[in-house]
Amino acid sequence: MPSPVRRIAAPALALLALLAAAHAHAQRGSAVLAATVTAKATGEPLRAAAVVVQGTRQHGRTGDAGTLSLARMPAGTYSVEVSLLGYTTRTVEAVLEAERTTGLAVALEVQPVELEGVEADVRTWGRRYLEAHGFYDRRHSLPGNFFTREQIEHDRPRSLSFMLRRFSRLQVRDDTWSSTARPRRTTNTGGGLGRCAPAYFVNGVLVTALDIESIPIGIVEGVEVYSGASEIPPGFNRDNRGGCGAIVIWTRIR
Repeated sequence: MPSPVRRIAAPALALLALLAAAHAHAQRGSAVLAATVTAKATGEPLRAAAVVVQGTRQHGRTGDAGTLSLARMPAGTYSVEVSLLGYTTRTVEAVLEAERTTGLAVALEVQPVELEGVEADVRTWGRRYLEAHGFYDRRHSLPGNFFTREQIEHDRPRSLSFMLRRFSRLQVRDDTWSSTARPRRTTNTGGGLGRCAPAYFVNGVLVTALDIESIPIGIVEGVEVYSGASEIPPGFNRDNRGGCGAIVIWTRIR
């Protein structure tokens, strides 16, 4: 690693070399501006810094050594603007003499760039997520009951089981350790609440012995409820387990 002394001296050496080269190209009656641009905090040369001589067409960008030569300029006093993204812009004065090369050293201070904030719309993502899994297509073509995140936020149910109680064809039974949703009428009971339980799917995956209360209502993006086999789409009637209906839950967890 080069020593701090060498690092600081490097731009100065580059400027001397630039002055010598620029002087060799200077023409009679014209002046040459040799600029070198560095970082004020470290002394490192700054590449691609813009150097603009105001009031003229003379401009350019520094090279890898942080230097730039502008030749064939009339003698006079000029305002020179030096800028680079991430650094403060400086305007300095340069007095150019005919048939001479004038060196100009400019050190720029770091200036963090403030970017505009980026907002993520969870609802927009949720709609795209449900669309990708056919939720809205099924809602338009099938007789099941459907809940979206917007409806959940509007009704503000205390829990998923509380929300399922809103369906006329479902009844939620709270057992000792869990809550389960069942059709109100089943063929094997001839009326009342039987032991027939629907198939549960969470994000498209079949789940057995699901406790509804284990899914917080705050992460639910959408719910599909099918009360009988005739309502269930083929994708949620695997192994003919849909005789007692199906409950499909889509969550915000990706």
